[in-house]
Amino acid sequence: MNLKHFTFVILLVCFLFSRGKCDQHIVSDNSHCCHTSNGEEPKIIEAKWLPNNQLSVLIQSPRILDNLWCPITPVAVGHFTFDDHQGHSHRFSKHPNYVNGFNDNNVDCYLGRHIGYNPYNYIVSYDPKNTPAQGSTVTIALSIYYKCGYEYFNNQTQCYSCDVKYDVGYP
Repeated sequence: MNLKHFTFVILLVCFLFSRGKCDQHIVSDNSHCCHTSNGEEPKIIEAKWLPNNQLSVLIQSPRILDNLWCPITPVAVGHFTFDDHQGHSHRFSKHPNYVNGFNDNNVDCYLGRHIGYNPYNYIVSYDPKNTPAQGSTVTIALSIYYKCGYEYFNNQTQCYSCDVKYDVGYP
């Protein structure tokens, strides 16, 4: 193999391995709502209906330090829906999406990266045609992803996750 071919193969391999970072997936190591006995469990603390078809959800992950002394904060939210049980519902996301200032490059806090807020106020918009019925009780459901780390060998961000629900009146 001449030098041109060798260089091309090396560049192709580097491109293929770095390219996957853009297609990274956030996956859950478990969905057992992991927290210590003295730590707070992951949950929705409150939800508020805002003007202009927006919903504010205050979420928290466990308030503990992990074994690397990194504070645990919400990193991603997925499987996010609301349903008024009267025919009005909305799915904000099916798969986990980064929140709280996190992205593919800063999920490992022990590398001196982003820490985030806990609790974290997440504000989303919804289609006005899905506005809940006046006076209804709306169930908000989502998964909170936390204590995440990037695994280079499988090109995924591995997190703990917890499925939570919260009932709130509209408005």
